[in-house]
Amino acid sequence: MLEAKPLQGLHILVTRPAHQAGAFQKLIEQAGAQAHLIPLIAIEALALNADLVRKLQAPKAYQLIIFISANAVEQGLTVLPKALLNQAQIGAIGQATAMALQQHQINVQLVADKGFTSEDFLALPAVQNLSHQQILIVRGLGGRELLAEQLKQRGAHVAYANVYKRFCPPDALERLKQLHQSLALDIIALTSSEGLHTLHRALSSTTKAWQHIPLLLGSQRTAVEAQALGFKHWIMAENPSDAAMVAALMRWQGL
Repeated sequence: MLEAKPLQGLHILVTRPAHQAGAFQKLIEQAGAQAHLIPLIAIEALALNADLVRKLQAPKAYQLIIFISANAVEQGLTVLPKALLNQAQIGAIGQATAMALQQHQINVQLVADKGFTSEDFLALPAVQNLSHQQILIVRGLGGRELLAEQLKQRGAHVAYANVYKRFCPPDALERLKQLHQSLALDIIALTSSEGLHTLHRALSSTTKAWQHIPLLLGSQRTAVEAQALGFKHWIMAENPSDAAMVAALMRWQGL
């Protein structure tokens, strides 16, 4: 007789961008769950503005370049001059971003050993005194301003390279409705606050029908925001990595 798998019978909604969801989807399916992939965020590359392009050509234009996410790495490396990347210190928000840079043979000098937030990066000793430093933050359009604000307060001159934008795929709402109507959905996996807010906006007219479904979350900040939006139950992972999210599901199952 075959032994039951630990997540056997669970239906889990996977909401990450399609190009980043494969590993997590595979892990939970190997553990017996059925994964339903409906990306709530898609990525579109953006061209840099002309003024920034000109500045990037200057020798040693920036002393520190900080990549916010793996998406920032993938999109940023297509538009940033290699000479600039070789001259500047490289910082990363979180180990996943650092790993994405290292996969492109780019050394990361500044990354928190633990944690994956701007707050963790800002706690590094090397970024406490930044008088007259020119810093470039590579990110998606929009998002939190905390990092730039804190770096400016410490004396830095900060610019953004907005290398991509996020959007909700146009068919996501209809697919979510169809999924909810067709089966008992057990868990919604969310790895970012943006995914949470996209879910809430997409379901604005029917949110209450979804509020009883547990959310699998990767940060306390997202949990606080989920509570404010009216969601009732969540499962906390230590961080939004694939392994941590699966481990949280196992704990939730009492394994």
